[in-house]
Amino acid sequence: MRVVILGGGITGLFVSYYLRKDGHDVTLIDKKTETSSTSIHNAGFLTPSFAPSPPLSIMKVASAIFRPSGALYISLREVAKNPGWFLRAVRTGIGSHERDVVDMGKRSLALYGRFFRDEGAEDIDLQRGVIGLYRDEAEARTVAEEVGGDFLRGAEVDALGFRDLRGGVYFRDELSINPPKLVSFLRSSLEHMGVRMRSSKEAELKGDKGRVERAVFDGLPIEGDAFVVAAGSKSAEVLRPLGYRPRLLPARGLVMIFESDAPRVVGRPALLEDYGIAVVQHNPRTVRVTGFFEMKGFDAGFGERRKRWLREATMKHVGGFERLRLAEVGVGYRPCTPDQLPLVGRVPAMSNCFVAAGTCRLGMTLAPVAGHLISSLIGDEHETNEGLAKLLDPARLK
Repeated sequence: MRVVILGGGITGLFVSYYLRKDGHDVTLIDKKTETSSTSIHNAGFLTPSFAPSPPLSIMKVASAIFRPSGALYISLREVAKNPGWFLRAVRTGIGSHERDVVDMGKRSLALYGRFFRDEGAEDIDLQRGVIGLYRDEAEARTVAEEVGGDFLRGAEVDALGFRDLRGGVYFRDELSINPPKLVSFLRSSLEHMGVRMRSSKEAELKGDKGRVERAVFDGLPIEGDAFVVAAGSKSAEVLRPLGYRPRLLPARGLVMIFESDAPRVVGRPALLEDYGIAVVQHNPRTVRVTGFFEMKGFDAGFGERRKRWLREATMKHVGGFERLRLAEVGVGYRPCTPDQLPLVGRVPAMSNCFVAAGTCRLGMTLAPVAGHLISSLIGDEHETNEGLAKLLDPARLK
């Protein structure tokens, strides 16, 4: 079957991978926009156990609107522009699907393991073992008991290069990778597998009577038997001409890349849970810090005050951080649904068009399970994934 995929981020890449593995003829169109590099502007953590982090509540969300502080911020203008999204989030109950997301993440982690074994995945700075760090020892103990991680005492946390933290939770089988290197490796693998890669400034779908006929990029048509929209936060824009308006809003995050000639300063990939900050040293020279969950549309401007907050909060708890020098700053957009579940499946009222989007803060973690499900649906093998397909059915959020 000829399958055309719109979106060259991590989800689109894994959709392409599994479709090609199943023998389909695959063309991937990567639309170059200001958000096209979102997949490389994240923490690179493959951590299903941390899927509910940072913990959210209705009160915390309300505070993020009216008294924004720390990593969480929701623009009142964004609420006014999208009342249906926020009302749905309140009715659904934030965090109501946490268990489902954790289970999907564990499926995805198993798929990653198979992918790394099959493809080699060399030079992606793969690290096994991720910790969540807390200022309150009791909170760390509680989390370890609830989710099954190993509790770390304050002295053990200090030995890993952190300071002023009283406890941690260690997940020895969860992973960290370097996002740009994984994306580059995947693209190279797909090219060797025979996937056609196309880069475009403009890409759109043309359809009629419940069926997509072709994709058009830069004025050039590509016909196919099936089409998949995996364009991240821009998926809603791509799907709107087909009469489907998915409930997707972008949540932005900030990444700061630091370089160092000093010895390693971060002993283990970690999440500073009290701040919603991820910090990892991919290699002896590079430290990546990511933070913020801000819903204010496609706004790429982070003020100096916000950058300073991220840097100072990290410096407070990472020993030797003052020796690092800032090398790069980037903004990524996370496509979020009001019920915090991805949209993976057939587009309502379209017989041959599918969507794989809405992974929010877990794009890297959930990309393989989304790609695997799309391939099974297009191959008409959905009975083996019936429960997951029903849970993520895009028709639920029309």
